[in-house]
Amino acid sequence: MKWYAYNVFKASMELGKEKGNAPAFDEIEDKSFLMESTYFKNIVNEFFDGDISKIKYMRNMAHMSIAPSGSISNSFPKPCISSGIEPIIAPYYWRRTRAMKRGDWDYYFVIPERVKEYILTQMDKNSNDYSKLYQFSGSIEDNDGKIGLELIEIIKKYVSSDFFKPAQEVDYNKKIDLMAGVYKWVDAAISCTFNLPKTATKDDIKEIYKTAYNKGVRAVSVYVEGSREGVLIFEDPNSHKSNQEKNRLICAERPERIQFVCAPKRPDILECNIHHCSVKGEPWLVLVGLLNGEPYEIFAGEQADIYIPKSVREGQIAKCGGGKYSLRVKIRKANVEYEDIATELMTPEQRSLTRLVSLCLRHGTPHEFIVDQLKKANGDITDFVNVMSRILSKYIKETYFSKSDKCPICGETMVMSEGCMKCISCLGYSKCG
Repeated sequence: MKWYAYNVFKASMELGKEKGNAPAFDEIEDKSFLMESTYFKNIVNEFFDGDISKIKYMRNMAHMSIAPSGSISNSFPKPCISSGIEPIIAPYYWRRTRAMKRGDWDYYFVIPERVKEYILTQMDKNSNDYSKLYQFSGSIEDNDGKIGLELIEIIKKYVSSDFFKPAQEVDYNKKIDLMAGVYKWVDAAISCTFNLPKTATKDDIKEIYKTAYNKGVRAVSVYVEGSREGVLIFEDPNSHKSNQEKNRLICAERPERIQFVCAPKRPDILECNIHHCSVKGEPWLVLVGLLNGEPYEIFAGEQADIYIPKSVREGQIAKCGGGKYSLRVKIRKANVEYEDIATELMTPEQRSLTRLVSLCLRHGTPHEFIVDQLKKANGDITDFVNVMSRILSKYIKETYFSKSDKCPICGETMVMSEGCMKCISCLGYSKCG
């Protein structure tokens, strides 16, 4: 970017000498004013010994504004692995569209061309797997998901799940650092989207804007996975339709009596998300055990006697018997196990509260109800419940409350999302305007 910027700058100088300067440039008597621009200052310091008086010609008063890189990449003679500075959105996905059939969704399975090309290099050219992937055109109608699921299983044989990381799993802090480095050599702006997972909170988005501003990144947009349902999905169509219908039925009709529900049996080992928090300047850990991707149990407390780097976001919680649990994580390629994490993290009172919250989670209480009750707590446990409610709010999904809430445009049941009743069928109506 530095050398690209220098050649843009030099070309404008040569054009100014050949065709005449921009009138505004000639009107500026004290050229040191231009050094207030980060771009000008960096170019002059790097290539002209910091002497602005050497800049005698300048045809263009604006040099670079980088368009959305996804649009630029459409003009490339060969497909690229990602759209310029943007990470690849995912190694494979389904795209939903209503363009062909009004009112009905069609699902297309997609593998980016460069991903396909790389995977083929890892395969035996005489194998059936190679033949199936080679013949895949890159995008195909796949309304039942069978084609996509078969190809995904082939991909998993040859490429680790860590090799191609979806955009929403990229650490946004690293992307801000990357953008900050690029912005040193751009005078206007770059269109850049930060992709976040479904668990992202308002605080995460706020932090992106603040950090980007402090590091000189001048154009930021944020996309949270699933916030615009209907663009891209990362599960097969049948699962997607099933989950939509399941969400549609949650709390659609209130029962007249209490319903007794049995929780699914806990496996000996659960995958878990590890959340790193700060409470009054002290580091805290919140561990959320997951059963089939859904919160099953929670542990939370001050990170006093447990060292886990912030880069570690996943682990396993093993049930050891006698009400004891151990946490297993990988730190710098080494397997580390912390025994009796409940005792290490929490006081007896805190352990009692997390047991009750875990009971609610595995018996299917909607997460927003749990969060709402936690927010009402006060007294000595305020900090503790605030941390738990803050983390659990990341797992809240869209919930339908009443069949009487119909979209006035399409007539479909509306959903409570981000504190507002919205229609996700036509994406055209919200009670909040």
